[in-house]
Amino acid sequence: MPSHYYLVSELCISLSFGLCVLALLFGSAWLKWPYEWSPLRWIGMISYSLYMWHLPFLLMFIKWGQPLLSGWSPEQAYGVYWIWVLLMIIPFCFLFYIWVEKPGMKLGERFTRFY
Repeated sequence: MPSHYYLVSELCISLSFGLCVLALLFGSAWLKWPYEWSPLRWIGMISYSLYMWHLPFLLMFIKWGQPLLSGWSPEQAYGVYWIWVLLMIIPFCFLFYIWVEKPGMKLGERFTRFY
């Protein structure tokens, strides 16, 4: 495979992503409405916490929960995995957002008000 393939492929992926973002920003209403849905916006609000905390919680589940699911079917184990996400990870990330991120943003606003 030619060496320029890697440069061109990354450029194409970047341009495609940029065009998708432009389509969402300036496109028609039918293209925007799924992204304006309240539950999706709420997940977007806590997305940084999800980004930071999902992996440690998933690794904890793999270490302690997965051995208990050894006799289960893959579908059942996958369902328990999503129950863990919905009942543990998302509520923790919401509380982290409320108790840590929001006060931090307010503190940052106080510092930037002077500049």
